[in-house]
Amino acid sequence: MVDLTAQEEAAIRVALEPVAALIDTIGWHSPPSEWSQEQMLQLITVAIDGFQTAMHQAAVDDSMEVPF
Repeated sequence: MVDLTAQEEAAIRVALEPVAALIDTIGWHSPPSEWSQEQMLQLITVAIDGFQTAMHQAAVDDSMEVPF
């Protein structure tokens, strides 16, 4: 298990929204075992992009000054 920071945990939660939106387009009734390779790759890409975007935004929003 990965030891996540609070910021990383928050970014994962933010990434849930685009992941859920993609699953809406695939269909919640369809089990992942029936998804195409392209759909699985889209899911992974959307999750990673959502996480990275949230982490980037958190870094931009961080008003802490560099001490040098």
